[in-house]
Amino acid sequence: MKLIPKIKVISFGAEREAAFQHTKARSVVSLPLPHGSIYVFSKDVNIEWRHGILPIPEKEKNENGRISIILWGWVNMEDK
Repeated sequence: MKLIPKIKVISFGAEREAAFQHTKARSVVSLPLPHGSIYVFSKDVNIEWRHGILPIPEKEKNENGRISIILWGWVNMEDK
């Protein structure tokens, strides 16, 4: 049995943008996180990419809140 660490994120509430910036190449990838969205990434992504939720521009701020739940866990990956 081989356990692989995974990070799971569940987003509730107002839509926001998550951004990932590669630590060496500095390229950026972003994705919208609508209410109820879930995404998963590995330990390698966590190490090789800086990531976070982009701030809302001042003119777009409102009273709609949001919350993200971040879960750290392991997945059993059988050696193939």
